Amino acid sequence: YLVPAVAAGGWVATRWPGRRGAWLLAALLLPANLVGYAGYWGEADPRRADPDGRAACAWLAEHAPPAAVVVEAHERVDVPVRAARRLYFGRASYAEQWGYDPTEIRTRQVTLALLYADQADLDTLLVIPPLRRLSAPIYAIVRAEDFTSAGAFHKLDRAPASFERVFERPTLSIYRLKG
Repeated sequence: YLVPAVAAGGWVATRWPGRRGAWLLAALLLPANLVGYAGYWGEADPRRADPDGRAACAWLAEHAPPAAVVVEAHERVDVPVRAARRLYFGRASYAEQWGYDPTEIRTRQVTLALLYADQADLDTLLVIPPLRRLSAPIYAIVRAEDFTSAGAFHKLDRAPASFERVFERPTLSIYRLKG
């Protein structure tokens, strides 16, 4: 953007010197800049947004062991940044960019898809083994916004042999994988 802007400024300055050139330059460049500012000022302040998410990260930072791995539906960066805990990533871009085993990434994608599927029941036979292979304490953040039904939001409560709810707020819960 900078090179075309400088070129346009130089062209306008030589073609239309004075106030008319300044107004023309402003008319050419101002809309693009206003869009950027509107995008910035239109965003919610992350320091005030999602109080339940901030409380969850504070709880994880205080109660989850440093070696814990946290599973979350959309791999939000709050957990590594605010709680200083590892996040269970499953994006193909990580396999390609960092040389991760593509089979492991596919396994993680399936695990995340099943864990956060909008279904009332959890297939623990498919979800639990890949998580246990990490040999670390596992915590799952479950947010109401990730599901369209309340039954799916509370499905880990229906797997008490595998998961225990350890933190609860109106919009999210944290579950610990037992064992």
